[in-house]
Amino acid sequence: MSAPLDALGAIEAIKVLKARYFRYIDSKQWTDLRALFVDDLHFEHAVIGTFERADAVTTAIAARIGDRVTVHHGHSPEVEISADGWSASGIWALHSFSTPGPDAPASAGRQAYGHYYDQFTRSADGWLISSVRLVHLYKEPW
Repeated sequence: MSAPLDALGAIEAIKVLKARYFRYIDSKQWTDLRALFVDDLHFEHAVIGTFERADAVTTAIAARIGDRVTVHHGHSPEVEISADGWSASGIWALHSFSTPGPDAPASAGRQAYGHYYDQFTRSADGWLISSVRLVHLYKEPW
């Protein structure tokens, strides 16, 4: 990165990118979610699985969520930009909530807590997610 302001701008852009990731999952905007990823995205999730392609990841997330109501909140971002400014890493604390369906009572829901460990790549059009690894610290059973 050429200057501290460039790094701060990159960090803010990555925070917005990750916020969209959470929002697109919860609002089931699968096409928009897919657009956040590089084609050869690496994705690791204990429940959904491990994948090496963005299209497969998007399909798997959509299938797993189905008609569930979900709420994903990413907190306390720790973002580091590489020296050359073309890649970055980030960690987000996660709190998520999910119910089995839109008509299920809140008591039927489950919460989970953990951390996202992500990698990002800067393209000519902006930042994209290149790797996602979710590590759960605690998941309430269904």
